[in-house]
Amino acid sequence: MSALLANRASQPFAEVAEDLLSNGTQEAAWLVSPRMAQAWAACIVAYWSRLVQQGGLDPTQPLYVLDLSPPGGVLATGLLQALVDGLRAHGLHEWPVCYLLCQRGDPQQQAIPAALLPFERSGLLQSARWDARTGKPLMVGQDRLPLFGVRNPVVVVAACSFGVMPAQWYASHQGQLWRGHAALAPASDGEPGEQELHVQWQDDLAPAQLSSGEALLLDHYRVGLPSAGFVLSEGALAMLDAVADFSTGRYLLLAADHGVSLERQIRAHALAPPQRLLPGALRLPVNFHALALHQRMNGATVALEQRHDDGWVLHLACRDDKLGLDSQAFAAWRELLRQAHPDDRGHDCSALPWLALEVQASAWDHVLRRSACDPLVLQTLLNTLGDELAIEHDGPSAAALSESLMRAWSNALEPQRQAALAQPLAGVLMNLQAWGMARQVLEQCSAAQNCAPQADLLLLRAMVEQNTGHSRSASTWAQRALQREPEHAVAQAVLRSVQARLARWHEHSWCLEDAMRDEVLCLELMDEGHAQALARQLRDPQIGQQARLPWGAEAEDGPHPEPSSDEVELAVMHHEHGLVGGVGFSVHRDAAYFHLWIGTDHQGRALAGSSLELLLRLLRSGGIAHAFTSVDPGNERCQRVLKRLGFTTFSPVGEGEAVPLLHLHRYTDARVAALPQRLLWQRLKGLCEWLERPRADAQPDTPDTGGGFIHAAAALPIPSSPSRRVAL
Repeated sequence: MSALLANRASQPFAEVAEDLLSNGTQEAAWLVSPRMAQAWAACIVAYWSRLVQQGGLDPTQPLYVLDLSPPGGVLATGLLQALVDGLRAHGLHEWPVCYLLCQRGDPQQQAIPAALLPFERSGLLQSARWDARTGKPLMVGQDRLPLFGVRNPVVVVAACSFGVMPAQWYASHQGQLWRGHAALAPASDGEPGEQELHVQWQDDLAPAQLSSGEALLLDHYRVGLPSAGFVLSEGALAMLDAVADFSTGRYLLLAADHGVSLERQIRAHALAPPQRLLPGALRLPVNFHALALHQRMNGATVALEQRHDDGWVLHLACRDDKLGLDSQAFAAWRELLRQAHPDDRGHDCSALPWLALEVQASAWDHVLRRSACDPLVLQTLLNTLGDELAIEHDGPSAAALSESLMRAWSNALEPQRQAALAQPLAGVLMNLQAWGMARQVLEQCSAAQNCAPQADLLLLRAMVEQNTGHSRSASTWAQRALQREPEHAVAQAVLRSVQARLARWHEHSWCLEDAMRDEVLCLELMDEGHAQALARQLRDPQIGQQARLPWGAEAEDGPHPEPSSDEVELAVMHHEHGLVGGVGFSVHRDAAYFHLWIGTDHQGRALAGSSLELLLRLLRSGGIAHAFTSVDPGNERCQRVLKRLGFTTFSPVGEGEAVPLLHLHRYTDARVAALPQRLLWQRLKGLCEWLERPRADAQPDTPDTGGGFIHAAAALPIPSSPSRRVAL
């Protein structure tokens, strides 16, 4: 690669890719279904109806719809008639509507498709040209009259639009940003005309090249993505800014395209450069996560809907700098779009014989939503599983299916809420890690008339409590199950496991229950019962590497040593989500050194700060006066959390390099500021030397597994010479 780039004239990736981009027409033709067009039209009409009720529209001015979709008018063909029907149904058919088919390229090639000519003749539709990157105004009609702004809020629709706009590849690595440069070479064994794309990262990024929005987004990823590549569409960002200016901060945006919606997906390299491509066929995955961040920074409310990691992304955004936006209206529009998600059409095109064997969460979710979450359909799906309740899923598909399952359950009448439905449903929800929803189903089933509390239902409730940090409650529910069926083998095993956990924990010197629980989280001693959940939350290997967990890469089979009074490993348990992370600390006298990590599925939920507050409460209750930790210099997010909680930074004394160590004293008066750093350093070294003293039961050191990118709450144990080893 390097030799090729050295021998050929390489350019920034955006310049190389621009000539290869598809126009998106073929993808839009597949994407836009009649059901999707009707749902989008219903959302737009609901938006206008709300503005009419609030007096937020000028009746003398048109209602503009800007269609940014690719040539061919596929979206407009379905959307315009649905808009006309919806306006008539709401009594708004007298409002002047102007649908602008905004296309890029040569104006002579902007012909109106034949199917749209009746709308053009009626004055409802006009062609337009708008390339926001040039800074030129919107040009309307055949005469290309400039339109600089409007007085009514604007609706923008974009199907397969952002993926064909110019974009640049970047990479963030250990707090540094790199820009992608590319060169093309003919593919030796590919299709005729196929090109190989060779990308190299260069440190040639100049602030003057960036808009203010791009600079903010790049800085966000520099901090949050220590080792990942990502795409940033300058065309899409420029278009969003132009829409905000054109509408004076009042718009509704509906978009759909392939891409990513979560930062977790970017960290998993979902935005990787293509290796081979054909001219005119390149489609870049859209970084909807960045587009949503950009809009939120400028006052918009944004929702992204993606059924699974490789699925289509729906983008709904609304901004109203004049009247504001209530959450109930936005939620209603979001639900309209969810009912016609683009992924549905792919499922509609497939046959249904798989129903008896299918165990994919996204397929189940599709079937339920297509039936409007009919409880009878839910029962049929559950019956196909038999005794095997495992569903294959990833993070987004599990969340989407859990919501659909609960909608179907809520649609069930009380006579239907029997054990035959509740028991397998709760089992599937537990498999999806939706512990809180499973608890709700079991509670409502128990409350239903003519629903006797069977032993299996009581046992499921015990398992829910066991996996959400309520071991005492789990013991009670397991005992109730055994009262119904004394010989129930599974209930006996669950009860033994829970009681053993309680006994083991209560014998521990750090069993300070009052300090280990709040309304949402609790801490409990890590043991083999957490192995499965631990493996799931550490399936991103970089978490274990970043937190230097000796069993991080093989959590399920990793060691679970007997607890000691000076080295403690705790699970962070959430009332609804179960195990969400872990904390650990080592103590000597009145000093402790701790680490903290949050699992793959629960990052970005502000759990690190809550978990740390709970840990500090425990340490203070146990008589710890000095809490120490260390953070990688590039982990700014973690440093902000720690400093918000009162931690102060200090450096080693007499060492050759500065190590980012943090310290918190349990007192908050002037005595803390007066503590010399030399005394803090001596206290920390004494703690490390105590912990590394020779012991008869000492285990061999686990080899360091190497680097990974910075985790949101990584604070890692250190050896006797802390200045030589900190978090990566």
